[in-house]
Amino acid sequence: MYTLLALLATAPGLPPELEALHRFRGPEVLRTAVIQWTVRDDLVDTDQNHGAHTRYYTTRIAGNDVAVTHHGDEEGAIARLPDGAPAVGADYNGERSLLRSNGELWEHPENAPFANTWSPDRAPFFEVFDVRRMGLDSGPMQQPLSDQRRAAGLPDLEYKVERDGDLTLVRGRSPTGTEYRWWLDTRKDNAVVRSAVYQNGRAIGQTDYDLEQFDNVWFPARVTQYRLGAGDVVGVRASRIINIVRAEFNRDSHPKILTPEDIGIEVGTSIRGQDPGCRHGVWDGAEVIATTEFLTRAQSGQLRRGPTVTRELVQRGALPASQLEALSTAEAKHAAWPGPPEQRERTVWGPLPFESDWEAYTRRFITRHKLAADQTQRALDILKDCKAQAARFLARHKDDCVKIDEDLKAAKSAAGETQPERAMAIAARIRPLREGVERIRKSELEPRLERVLTTEQRQAAEKSSGNAATDTAAQSQPVSGPAE
Repeated sequence: MYTLLALLATAPGLPPELEALHRFRGPEVLRTAVIQWTVRDDLVDTDQNHGAHTRYYTTRIAGNDVAVTHHGDEEGAIARLPDGAPAVGADYNGERSLLRSNGELWEHPENAPFANTWSPDRAPFFEVFDVRRMGLDSGPMQQPLSDQRRAAGLPDLEYKVERDGDLTLVRGRSPTGTEYRWWLDTRKDNAVVRSAVYQNGRAIGQTDYDLEQFDNVWFPARVTQYRLGAGDVVGVRASRIINIVRAEFNRDSHPKILTPEDIGIEVGTSIRGQDPGCRHGVWDGAEVIATTEFLTRAQSGQLRRGPTVTRELVQRGALPASQLEALSTAEAKHAAWPGPPEQRERTVWGPLPFESDWEAYTRRFITRHKLAADQTQRALDILKDCKAQAARFLARHKDDCVKIDEDLKAAKSAAGETQPERAMAIAARIRPLREGVERIRKSELEPRLERVLTTEQRQAAEKSSGNAATDTAAQSQPVSGPAE
């Protein structure tokens, strides 16, 4: 397959080994993707050192369209000031979604009745990356190396391919003395397992990629980035660790294109062009139109604002309350879900998209106990091992699982409702499987995570639990007078 892809390649300069990999990770082969990932930075020598916070992202890809949702860090902060404090604006400080599509960059804060459009050149600043390319360039989350060099007016690299033990080593050398290296594992579809940057023969940066198969694609599950020129030591201290929580590729359920609606932009959202040439007006569900045109079509009934936009404009006093009453039952329910403004700020304590209960439990454990980077990685390794145990348990009962699934489908009536008697019988067969998985959680996941804690962390947790119990007891006392 790689030979064929290399023959089909058209980009000049790259050796066949890299060119084939670029094609395989591109939109021609990985047409769609949904990737949930986290980033933990420890940049002790820069003004970006805000402490070791873990940031959470979900990236969706369809062809060349890329959408990313910034869920914030473990405290819900989307961005931080130089002193480490959360950067909080006047409103709409929750999740932030961005879409790069058709030469435009869209930005939409969660629940906001407005969105911004930017020049697509700003995509790296907003961390809108084609995550499929992870490992192909000089860093795990950067623009294509060829684009970087072209923008800087630098010449093409001269490549050399050789063997390094069981790996294929590709060297790309610049006349200025910079050399890029990629180590490819031929046993894993020639995926990159390590990349490095050298300056005049001295390594100044290295990135290691731990690979796993996701939907039959060898893809990084963990990325460890070392800034060797800044004092990082391989295997000891890293400036950045990226964990891929989940990755899906080419699934039928994935959308084939991404549109502004996919990042929460409803009809009636005000579009604010922030760069020269960016569109400005109001989103009508298909395109950006002039505000006067939108108002005319809305008044005539041709257009109807989305429920979130309507709710926000009513609360801001820009629309009368009667506009909420005009919403359909489904729209009204959607418009009401965030609750009062003071309750809207979401943190990553709730389950993220595509996140299992075990993943959510582990993430809350890491956050609650403020685990250090090495402890965090041990916790994630424990989670991975326990999930593998659960998978093996279910694999041993594969026939039962298949039969239960078939019986569930057969138990549905023509109206799509499951017959109560058959449902109860099927539930009784599911119960042992669920209990078996739960035993792994109780006997493996939870106690092993507890053993990661230091004595000081356990004492802090016990103290916190004691304070919470005291507060609960105090709140339960009658308020009419002292207890007798």
